[in-house]
Amino acid sequence: MTLPLVWFQRPKVHVGILLLLSLLLLLPRLLQPDFGLLDDGRTLSITRQILQGDWRVEFDREAGRFRPVYWAYNALLYRLAGPNPRGWFLGNLALLGAATLLLYRWVSLRKNETIPPIRQGRVSVATLALFITILSRLV
Repeated sequence: MTLPLVWFQRPKVHVGILLLLSLLLLLPRLLQPDFGLLDDGRTLSITRQILQGDWRVEFDREAGRFRPVYWAYNALLYRLAGPNPRGWFLGNLALLGAATLLLYRWVSLRKNETIPPIRQGRVSVATLALFITILSRLV
């Protein structure tokens, strides 16, 4: 069965495809949810510390970073899912889906503008690379 090209020009189809791609991206982590060995233990302990009211995040300050929204998001995930990795990955899936929809909305609102990085509704490679870089810090 072949679908007419017009079918792919519908916004609901675009949104569905983008959400499906978001799901496929995190599907391996959802099927076998395990925390990683590098920094997930530290994240869990700092999140517990924040939930107890202690917002001192020493290693972030030593690295020259200040990420209160990042830590508030992790505290929310811990409050909702506890130490269950699947809950954390579902939260990250929701965040990825929301960020993807926001990018889609941003592109669709500006598709008739002729300023870079968007021309005639096409997103440049640089914009996509920037978006992926931002997401990699969140997820």
